[in-house]
Amino acid sequence: MHIRYGRAGIMKKHEKKFNGTEPWRTDLSRICAHFSRYAEWWILGLGVFLRLKHFFENNSLWLDESWVAASAASRSFGEILFHRQIMPEFPEPPTVFFLIEKAFLSAFGNNEMALRFFPLLAGIVGLGAFFFLSRKILSRRDSLLALTLFSIAEPLVYYSAEVKQYSSDLCAAVFLFLFADHCLRFARIRGREIVFLALIGAGVVWISYPSIIVLLAIALLFFIRFFVERDRKLLGALAAAVLCWFSSFWLLYKVSLGAMDSSAPLKGMWKGAMLASSLVSFETFSWLGRILNAAFQDPLSFAWPVIGWALFSLGVFSFWQNDRGRTILFLLPVVITLVAAMAGKYPFQGRMLLFLVPSGYIFISSGFGFLVDRSGRWKRFAVGALLVVILISPVSEALAKFSQGRSRADNRQALQFLQDHFEAGDFIYMNTSAQPPFWYYAGSLGLGEMFPQQVFGVYKDGPQKAMKIGKFGRFTGEDESGKFLAFRYEYNSFDDHGLFQGTFGFNYDKLNFGKVPVGGSYQYPASGRTWLFLSAGDDYDNELNAMILDSFDQGLKRSLFYEGKNAAVYLYDIPVPSAEKGK
Repeated sequence: MHIRYGRAGIMKKHEKKFNGTEPWRTDLSRICAHFSRYAEWWILGLGVFLRLKHFFENNSLWLDESWVAASAASRSFGEILFHRQIMPEFPEPPTVFFLIEKAFLSAFGNNEMALRFFPLLAGIVGLGAFFFLSRKILSRRDSLLALTLFSIAEPLVYYSAEVKQYSSDLCAAVFLFLFADHCLRFARIRGREIVFLALIGAGVVWISYPSIIVLLAIALLFFIRFFVERDRKLLGALAAAVLCWFSSFWLLYKVSLGAMDSSAPLKGMWKGAMLASSLVSFETFSWLGRILNAAFQDPLSFAWPVIGWALFSLGVFSFWQNDRGRTILFLLPVVITLVAAMAGKYPFQGRMLLFLVPSGYIFISSGFGFLVDRSGRWKRFAVGALLVVILISPVSEALAKFSQGRSRADNRQALQFLQDHFEAGDFIYMNTSAQPPFWYYAGSLGLGEMFPQQVFGVYKDGPQKAMKIGKFGRFTGEDESGKFLAFRYEYNSFDDHGLFQGTFGFNYDKLNFGKVPVGGSYQYPASGRTWLFLSAGDDYDNELNAMILDSFDQGLKRSLFYEGKNAAVYLYDIPVPSAEKGK
């Protein structure tokens, strides 16, 4: 017996079979179609989520953050504006950055989240601005790659919740690129755009030092265009704008940057990031290769710099064929920064290059598209293989940091422990890298109000009060008796609210300077209850801290201690002779 189906019956038969055995394919197709349609927003949301997750971890401040935090918390708005220095040995972030940090501290209290709120805001706004920038100048496929890299790259996520100015550097650069690209779309740039650029440029250098590099690139690009068009009126307006920028930058240099430019310790900190050899030499070419390869690893998050080099070069070539104006706009800041590094004026390394990341990802994504478009029948395989090579490092690092967190030193926890057990008359030793966290948390935790401060001299209009501490230097020395660690006594001054006001060191003489033999015993001066606070900013600190701790443990017994990540505090008793107690 044969059963005959009409057209409707056949459709029902197949629909029943499909719905009964493979319903997941329909759902998967819908999910893929939805993600494909709104991919940019999903990626953007992921980038915001990663930054918020880092922010809400609320990690303790580490060394580099602590001195910025202490400097912002311990000074008034007027003192920041007029550059009253309490830590002259440290590089000074931009003035407006400090003023904004102070505003958030005043509004939300002296805590880490208040300090990190502006970097977070700059990081999220910069991410959104890059989304619009990449969508304007790249194909959708290439812009998705650029946005993905920008969203998940660890340096960009990390500095979006660190008390430093690097996320605002990045945000300022993206907005300047956006504005310049907006101007390039006009057949003839109008005078009001130049006036606006002059005003924005004069102000932005006070919140982002590297923005002057981007501004210079924009000025050169506009100069080329106006010169080719023989537009004397706009050339004059551009000259006035540049004069406005450099007048503002000159003032900034006089009040802030000049001291950093002449600082030997600061230049020593960036040793290798600026050219030290003669311009024409083998060492120069070796240095160029080294720093450029390092830049693809940090901040661009490429595991294999050679791949980054290839994609970047192809991207420049592809852009040059299609749009020379935009090629100059995004390439010139890289070239200018490199020239500044060769002149010894700006370090070409790591976080100092964060503002160049938009240029890097735009050219790399364009190079990716260039290769994929020419891969022919191997297109699908080429896309997959290239994406794996490009994304393996940032994705794996993002996953690792997401699960492990980004805490660098448990300074808050260590100093909270010290505060909980501190008694009047206790003495404190610390290593050099522990001082900035000590300065900040003494104020934020209220520990500074507990310190006994004594008059040690007269400063300006009255007596100067401060707390005496012992500080170990960040070095080891050697003399006829062997290798040694060195400490000296210093005075740390705090106001009535426990906020740090300055440090005053004694000269290196026999009374105020101690040599502690490495691996040997040392008789520390009698000081009764004595705390040792150790913090580490790098592996070298950890090595020195182990030596310092060993010198205490050899002749003294711990009664209390706290040990956390790269931060620890120990309590010892160094008996004071009864004759001295009565003095």
